[in-house]
Amino acid sequence: MGSDGIGKSGWQAPYVKGKTTWRYREAGERIDMYQREHNELFASVRSGKPINDGDWMAHSTLMA
Repeated sequence: MGSDGIGKSGWQAPYVKGKTTWRYREAGERIDMYQREHNELFASVRSGKPINDGDWMAHSTLMA
């Protein structure tokens, strides 16, 4: 909240309303996040360099 408008975020899409309407627009090609994950997984297997997220997953679980 401010003198020129409000911004809100939470479980739904964030928005900003005020003197200037603003919306984030990502530059470049839009790819579904699940499709991107599959593309990266298959590319890593084909190149012989598998993705190992074991450390990241363990740290994430410990933090939770």
